[in-house]
Amino acid sequence: MRFNNFELKAPSSYGPIPVGNYDVQVSSCEWKENSQHTGEIIAVKYTIIGPTHNNRIVFSNFNIRNSSAKAEEIGQQQFSDFTRACGFDVMPDDTDMYLGKVLNIRIGIEDADRVEPGKEPRNIVVGFKRSETKPQPQEQSKPAGAVVPPWMQRKN
Repeated sequence: MRFNNFELKAPSSYGPIPVGNYDVQVSSCEWKENSQHTGEIIAVKYTIIGPTHNNRIVFSNFNIRNSSAKAEEIGQQQFSDFTRACGFDVMPDDTDMYLGKVLNIRIGIEDADRVEPGKEPRNIVVGFKRSETKPQPQEQSKPAGAVVPPWMQRKN
């Protein structure tokens, strides 16, 4: 089958993921300074693993230290919910402990009145619970010395 790749139309946007529950795997989890430089957040990136929208990415930020006591309280409670959904009874000190954890998140869409002009509504994570899905085994990478370039391989 032959076709001209330039004749195919690329999607202009993926659009938001429909509201619902999704199993995800934690792709990254790190401490960062917040955008106003007045506190700290824990930024988490999730990769959806089912039941639909596989490999789509969703983000959430947890206000851990904030000049607003209410924002800090909400962020810490949400992070506590996230921690329990990841299977921890005690919060790990190292955010790397969350990498690869599988959980179920509730995805919503931000309120239309909060969307910046000219932009599409974004997904927001509104809830966390433990997942019934088992994590997929990570593909083992070969040690650097074990790879043989094609020009060095013997042909029979």
